[in-house]
Amino acid sequence: MNAKPFAVLLRARRHCLSVHSWGVLVLTLVLGMLLAGPVTLGQKTAKLSLEDVVKLLKGFVPPDRVAVIAKNRGVNFRVTDDTEKLLREAGANDNLVSTLKDLAPKPTAPVLMIRSTPGHAQVYIDDAPIGTTSSEGLLKLPTLSPGDHKVRLALEGFSDYEVVAKLVPGETTTLEAKLVAAPSVASKLVTPAGKKAGASNATASIPQDKLKTFDGTVENRKSKFVLVVKETLRKKAYQVEPQSMFASFVDQKVRVTGSKNGDVITAQSVEPR
Repeated sequence: MNAKPFAVLLRARRHCLSVHSWGVLVLTLVLGMLLAGPVTLGQKTAKLSLEDVVKLLKGFVPPDRVAVIAKNRGVNFRVTDDTEKLLREAGANDNLVSTLKDLAPKPTAPVLMIRSTPGHAQVYIDDAPIGTTSSEGLLKLPTLSPGDHKVRLALEGFSDYEVVAKLVPGETTTLEAKLVAAPSVASKLVTPAGKKAGASNATASIPQDKLKTFDGTVENRKSKFVLVVKETLRKKAYQVEPQSMFASFVDQKVRVTGSKNGDVITAQSVEPR
């Protein structure tokens, strides 16, 4: 046999073996990285996705081995009926499906965020008192069960606000509740003499040219009602008269029509803002 052609064939065979060995090595490395434990190169390995699990099964990784990998890595999906069908078509067995269901991220509780105008409203969920909104009107309820809930807000001087809120696991539902003054309060534009504003003698006690409006918040300080008004650089508390006109507006934003003399505001009318 001619030695030269034989040498060429030998080199070709060695080359083929080398290429084959390199391919096996690469495949081994890829599978090794995929089947690695939870930490690689000092970084936390991402949790397995549904696509990752299907690729492992279709890559002829035994389902019980996939279950072990899932326990090490964790999963970022939940097993629904459609998901389970896809997994079983890829080769999943009962053990793997059960493991994935146990490892699936648990749905977080729904959150109900209430924003009431004005604040300090009593909140009832399914007719049970559950809390009061803050002075800014906020109340966060993170422990309610999913589903429909009857929400009612009540505040003295205002009509009740009622709505049915549908809460979804893992989602925040924000409820904007603007309370409307009850008819008896909306018409409470009372003069110091007890007359309604709009009556023929409503402004008799205060000349029209001295009437001004003051926007502020009614507060109860040492059993005295005051109107806290935001001025240019600070907030200022004014004594208000007559006191009886402000009793039903404590901790509420109001607009007062009247006159100011020093630190005293004499009101002709008070209405919620």
